[in-house]
Amino acid sequence: MASVDYAIQARVRQLLARHWVRAEGLVVGTTEGVVVLKGPLAVEPGGGTRLDDPLQRARFLQRLRTEVAAIPGVREVVLEMGSDLGTED
Repeated sequence: MASVDYAIQARVRQLLARHWVRAEGLVVGTTEGVVVLKGPLAVEPGGGTRLDDPLQRARFLQRLRTEVAAIPGVREVVLEMGSDLGTED
């Protein structure tokens, strides 16, 4: 993995933390500027996003895609995130 990909991946992980996305089971991969997020999508309690609401879920995923795509060096964003809707402890 190129140093640019490492930097992108670090920025993606910061972004996920800022949006309270649970990292368990979520794979974050970056190759040649292509970012892949794969696994269950869940938000920590208190994160403010209700993923069980289809409209809020769609908006959240679009915002996530847009913010990841805005990271310098990102050429493409692939979201393969399942529907783990657990937000309780």
